[in-house]
Amino acid sequence: MYFSGDPREVLEPRCVVRPNEYTIIPKSCHCPNEIPCMEDASASSILCSPHLGANFAFYRVEFAPGKGTSRAWGKEDGIETFAYVLEGSIRFTCCGESYETSDGGYCYAPPSKGMEWVNTGSDTLVLLLYRQRYRPLEGYPEPGLVFGNAKDVEYTPVPVMDKLQRKMLLPTEYCRDFQMIIMTFEPGGSHTFFETHVQQHGQYNLEGVGAYYLGDKWYMTKKDDFIWMGPWAPQRAYCMGNEKYSYFLTKDCNRDVEL
Repeated sequence: MYFSGDPREVLEPRCVVRPNEYTIIPKSCHCPNEIPCMEDASASSILCSPHLGANFAFYRVEFAPGKGTSRAWGKEDGIETFAYVLEGSIRFTCCGESYETSDGGYCYAPPSKGMEWVNTGSDTLVLLLYRQRYRPLEGYPEPGLVFGNAKDVEYTPVPVMDKLQRKMLLPTEYCRDFQMIIMTFEPGGSHTFFETHVQQHGQYNLEGVGAYYLGDKWYMTKKDDFIWMGPWAPQRAYCMGNEKYSYFLTKDCNRDVEL
């Protein structure tokens, strides 16, 4: 469906799947899925799920003009959801409120509320979706609804990191158990050390080319590659070439280890 015609995509497959460790899934390896609530999607790919060892599910979906959800997505008891607009125009509806936005727009739906959307533009709508079970924290209320656009969020430097900035898309409230971040490396920028931590990541590359260290080797990654990093997977990124390397990143936060 997404084959570019370049024979190297056949002769040099870049897909890497190591359950409970990490995965790299390029766009050429996306497979269609039938997803309830999204029967009118022109393409629906599930890129990550608990089958791999992840504690969340991650999707890339597309809708033609005028198409959208048939009913609320992610309304199951205790499930929280997040949607990010890669391309196109959209109207989100959640908790009785609506929000119209375009590229860079996003919506967070609190646990059990679910969200709906429709493509309000004349071009294909492309979304990244995140879904997981909320982990309550004693003494704190559940997090609230969030609408926004990454274009309105300021970059901030990342401490002890080289030529790296980030945008934190969700409020930094202790009640939230995950954060959505856009990380951008300047040419030649990199993590300044090899990270290994209990938090999981889902990563979707937005632009540029990067070398990414996972497990015990370096991989070349580019636009539209998806990466899942499991707990303790060694990791490090380096921006290659003369363009910025930018990606959308999910990260667990604000919770202790479950024993």
